[in-house]
Amino acid sequence: MAKTNLLPPTSGAAATIARPVASPVASPGDTRQTPRTAPLGIGVVGAGYWGPKLIRNFQASADACVRGVCDRDPARLASVGQGDPTIGLHTELEGLLDDPSIEAIAIATPVDTHFELAKRVLMSGRHVLIEKPIAASIEEAETLVALAEERGLTLLVDHTFLYHPAVEKMKELLDDGTLGAPLHFDSVRINLGLFQPDINVLWDLAPHDLSILSWLMPEPPVSVSATGASHWGKGTASVAYLSLAYPGNFIAHVHVSWLAPVKVRSVILSGTKRMMIYDDNQVLEKVKVYDRGIAESSAESSTESGSRDDEHRHRVDYRMGDMHAPHIAGDEALAKEVADFVRCVRTGETPRSNGQTALAVVRILEKAQESLMQGGAPVAV
Repeated sequence: MAKTNLLPPTSGAAATIARPVASPVASPGDTRQTPRTAPLGIGVVGAGYWGPKLIRNFQASADACVRGVCDRDPARLASVGQGDPTIGLHTELEGLLDDPSIEAIAIATPVDTHFELAKRVLMSGRHVLIEKPIAASIEEAETLVALAEERGLTLLVDHTFLYHPAVEKMKELLDDGTLGAPLHFDSVRINLGLFQPDINVLWDLAPHDLSILSWLMPEPPVSVSATGASHWGKGTASVAYLSLAYPGNFIAHVHVSWLAPVKVRSVILSGTKRMMIYDDNQVLEKVKVYDRGIAESSAESSTESGSRDDEHRHRVDYRMGDMHAPHIAGDEALAKEVADFVRCVRTGETPRSNGQTALAVVRILEKAQESLMQGGAPVAV
């Protein structure tokens, strides 16, 4: 996906195209004392691919109001202004930081700009919603998480799938015991493109599935191994396969690719009682739960005169039950994420997709990158 190539300014006053028309409210540091009847003042950095989606969802919320947008591309800013002339338009971050009506800032820019932008916003006393991944390294992610915690600020990282009704159903089926103990997670996230100029396919697509795993599993993986190849560009991996080993013999595989003829977004989660498939390309039955599995028979069920293969077959029972497709709500995940962000800013609660979750994802990504460079050797997480 194309993103805004916005870097933090080094000096000088912010260039402003249009000033916000909204009246100032409480200072950024007083957001949790702001009356709940007052919409949360939002600034958005980046008006490329994802920024307008954030703007749309914040503007659709009765509890938030976009006061300003920052982007260095005048054409993109003009498009935002045409959609809503009340939004202040700026070409530098200072335009948002100088506006006291802006209490929280959403960052939708390339990964290599995340750390500096988010750090400056947090240092200004404002809450942050930032596109995934949170940063380009474990060290940067740890710094941002610590800074938000020290200053008592909300930090939500845009792992949108954690708010997807189908993923919520997946967690429900796992937590209530419907699936039994988890055995295996297998995800495929492939398409033709979109090639990213600043990151490889691992950092672009795998965060979705790694964030889901981090939410589903009570413990982090023990190790990760990754293999991949570059078929286009300057050594940037366009196809990658990850294997993650967890405590308790649970294993996960993640396949990501920019070189597939069709778009596939699927997850298989197998448990000791049931198995499920989540196919995001399906319109009606995104989640299917299968009453299927295997069970080891008692040793007495084998025949003494049978062959080794016969004995093996007799020791394993295959359960072939019914398939059930539970109802999945049609709520937009990003709208739910925005609502969670606003609620947590007001209450001080921790969002579902929080800094610690994002840090866990970056930790796996960095270790997977190490494994990739070592030809797939397992790396401890």
